[in-house]
Amino acid sequence: MTTREGALLSADGIVKNYGGIRALRGVDFSLWAGEIWGLVVANGAGRSTLIKMLAGPEAPETITVTVEGARIALGNPQSSLAAGISTVYQEPTLFGELNVVENIFLGRELASAGRIDWKEQYQKAVELLELLG
Repeated sequence: MTTREGALLSADGIVKNYGGIRALRGVDFSLWAGEIWGLVVANGAGRSTLIKMLAGPEAPETITVTVEGARIALGNPQSSLAAGISTVYQEPTLFGELNVVENIFLGRELASAGRIDWKEQYQKAVELLELLG
């Protein structure tokens, strides 16, 4: 793997197969702080697969990832989140049966001793909503 000096995140050798179909063949890229990237490719080119592997729901065949120069192991959403990697989907879904706070923290609940800290989640939600105006 080649570490790109100063890169916030580098990923190398990303490979994913679905049976006999190779979805990704040795994808390499680096991201630097302050950059905004768009990934524009044809349908079926592996864009969603790549994002799912970085965010954790999809397991890669091979991948080497560094965050701020430190090699990390990916493989589930929790390890990706711990490394600061998450996904913002193009069509966010709100769940009508959940309240605002539950929707904001869905999948990223603030917990202590294995229990959701509702008070902290409420306070953080208020801060976030005030920040957004």
